[in-house]
Amino acid sequence: MDIKRISQFFSSVGRLYKRLIIVIDGLDECPMERRGDLLRFVTALASGDNTSILVVSRREVDIEEKLNGFSTISLEHEQINLKDDMRKVINKEFEDMEKWGRFQALKDEIAESLILGSGKNM
Repeated sequence: MDIKRISQFFSSVGRLYKRLIIVIDGLDECPMERRGDLLRFVTALASGDNTSILVVSRREVDIEEKLNGFSTISLEHEQINLKDDMRKVINKEFEDMEKWGRFQALKDEIAESLILGSGKNM
């Protein structure tokens, strides 16, 4: 689906509801050749009275420039808390002995590898 059709869709949907909330996750993962169109779409939608948009993205120059006037929240300083949360989720998952019993000896090594690898996404 192209940006023009998506814009038309949300414009139509926006007329049907009092409040429209849109979440776009991973904007930075959009190919560069399409990202400009998507950023124009986001800024145009955000100008609507009944529309709220949450954009989740890694820091990228083009995204920051285009969304410069919008409120932002950075999780950059939350890496320690995020890693603690990940460790809890991983440990909870490993409680399923039927699923992970044969890997229990490697549990700590697997958990640390997952947590260290997650830094590439933060």
